[in-house]
Amino acid sequence: MTQTTSPSASPPTARGWQANDGHHYTVAELSEAWNVSPDFIRDLFRDERDIVRWVRSRPGKRRYIVIRIPASAAERVYRRAQQSV
Repeated sequence: MTQTTSPSASPPTARGWQANDGHHYTVAELSEAWNVSPDFIRDLFRDERDIVRWVRSRPGKRRYIVIRIPASAAERVYRRAQQSV
């Protein structure tokens, strides 16, 4: 069986990682793609302005926070990190 590529698939780039427009990444997705720990990703995006956070608090239980990182924010932080190296 042959595998076809979709016309919207972007070719690999020489600059490394590239964000998918409109996608909201999980902490695990970015930590795997960037080869860093999930805690490091959480620290990187702690003060970013457009991160989506859902907080679930229940009496007697710990607070649970779901984080989703838009592609635009991920690319911005990635570029900033690449410039500082």
